[in-house]
Amino acid sequence: ESSLEASQNRACVMYLGPIVLSLTPDHGPWSGGKKLRIFGEGFGKREQDIRVSIGGTDCKNVKLKSEKILECETQPSQTGVQDVRVYVNGVSSSDESKVQYTYE
Repeated sequence: ESSLEASQNRACVMYLGPIVLSLTPDHGPWSGGKKLRIFGEGFGKREQDIRVSIGGTDCKNVKLKSEKILECETQPSQTGVQDVRVYVNGVSSSDESKVQYTYE
């Protein structure tokens, strides 16, 4: 592998993608239907490129309010604390964005 290829690979790995900073509310019913507002960075400009996942279950009705604010609606899930992830063009928010939602 040439040094150019190696540096290109490193550049891809270092791209963090979207960052989730917080959400409100941070808990809701296991039956779903709760409207969430998610705050972060790097959400992009096109709603169709965005997917929000809570513990592996996609939110529905994702709305891009700005490059830093999303809204979506929870779907039914098991009770407990779940990681919140935002995907933009298939790139996930990093593991360091440890924002969580609790299904009650």
